[in-house]
Amino acid sequence: MRRQGFLPGLIVGLAIGLAAGLVVALQFESSTGDAARVQDLTARLDRAERDKAALNRQLDEFRVTAERMTKSFSDLERRFKALEDDVHHGEVPTIAAAPSQTPGNDSTP
Repeated sequence: MRRQGFLPGLIVGLAIGLAAGLVVALQFESSTGDAARVQDLTARLDRAERDKAALNRQLDEFRVTAERMTKSFSDLERRFKALEDDVHHGEVPTIAAAPSQTPGNDSTP
């Protein structure tokens, strides 16, 4: 009788042991693959963060340039409106003209 109880117990124990060993082996194998994937994702994240920082710097430079251009255009608009107001009020700005020389009237010594 002892033999009948021992043999089925041994078979069940071996089956459970093999299944547990297989699960543990697969877990170690997948964790090795996961480590490589984690390293790849970490490298991609670092590249993305560097790209983001570079784009933020470019955006700040663009913002400063746009503000300068806006100020310049506002100044030009103000100057043109002032000139337009002067023209409408009869105050035409004088432009200093260079003295004209006629070809036959050369008075150089």
